[in-house]
Amino acid sequence: MKVSVFISPEFHKMRRTGELERLSNTMAGRRIRLQGIAVMLGFMLSLFVSDNVPAAQNDVEKTLAEEVATLAEAELQTDLSQRDRAYVYFLLAVYRRDARSRERAREIYRTLDTPESHAFLGSIEMLKARDAESVGFFGGLISPFKRFKEVWRGIDQLDSSVRESSDNLDVRVVRMITYLELPAFFGKFRDGFDDMMTILRWTKEEKVRIPEEEKLLRDQSSVYYYAGRYFLKSGQSVRAREMFLKSTKGSARSPFARAAGKTLLNVTGFPLSRE
Repeated sequence: MKVSVFISPEFHKMRRTGELERLSNTMAGRRIRLQGIAVMLGFMLSLFVSDNVPAAQNDVEKTLAEEVATLAEAELQTDLSQRDRAYVYFLLAVYRRDARSRERAREIYRTLDTPESHAFLGSIEMLKARDAESVGFFGGLISPFKRFKEVWRGIDQLDSSVRESSDNLDVRVVRMITYLELPAFFGKFRDGFDDMMTILRWTKEEKVRIPEEEKLLRDQSSVYYYAGRYFLKSGQSVRAREMFLKSTKGSARSPFARAAGKTLLNVTGFPLSRE
């Protein structure tokens, strides 16, 4: 069967005058620029966990992630409130990168509708961007732009939560931990650092009380561990050592206490000492 293809006179005119070639080159140039931008954004987003982190600390973080996830999975088998169940799913989303747990956490936090849940939803938006996979050529081209937008949507929600509930400890802790892992390009390290300093000041002034031990790790060991990492990342090794030492004084059951001890040995250059 013969198939006839109609080619318009305008097409032949564009080919004769060279307009078709110029248009093709323009489209190719735009595609190359888009690919370049996509690669750049993809690279920035790939720094979620490894932004200037020494290899020794990456090993500590990997072990910590596995231990926290294992503990969270065990807690799922117990009788939990909706608030605690959402947090356990959140832990699995963070430390095991489990998409199903992330979505379950999102569903519960949406129903809770509290200042804390709004902060968690902002963090979950960024987790979604962190864990997104690109499929095919167009997926690889579009995905970085989509992820970039998701990160900023999460940032806006987290910042809004802090503005509306600036005296809420849980809201501050969520933003503090989330922004620690965010690539420097987004410019949010200082906000997370300020949250950390605010939490330490509240603790010193006894405005808030963080439990020494808590079954879901919302305790002193975890807060001091992340405070130590903030100081370490900002080049304040003495203050980092102080925070890591405080973290190690928590429960021996705490993965964060153990991670703090390893960090003292492997990263700060100081020997582990509780004196």
